Amino acid sequence: MNVNFQITKKFENDLKKFGAQDKQIITESINKYCSLLPLNGKRSRQFYQPHTIELTDNLDSSLYVLKVARHIRVILTIDEDPLFDQLMITLLRVVNTNEAEHAYTVVSQSLYQPILAHAR
Repeated sequence: MNVNFQITKKFENDLKKFGAQDKQIITESINKYCSLLPLNGKRSRQFYQPHTIELTDNLDSSLYVLKVARHIRVILTIDEDPLFDQLMITLLRVVNTNEAEHAYTVVSQSLYQPILAHAR
């Protein structure tokens, strides 16, 4: 299974705020943990969802947080495409740990607004 990455402009802008050493840690961690997804799925302790996002029509959220370092989190989506045997990883944000839950909430509302269960 291939792993393909998409990088958003917001992620690129966030990344610019980190120093060279942190950028290296971010890049290495993303490559390491995302390359293991085809083998381990999202069972790794590094990937988590801070809270449940209730979507309509029994849909499941593909939004996750990747714990990169003690002080850094990446907000991303993990979407499986069985037809083309690939995983699509979209890097949405990279933030300090204390900003992660708020960033996750903002991103989830932006992505899922039309299909949030409470929106009906």
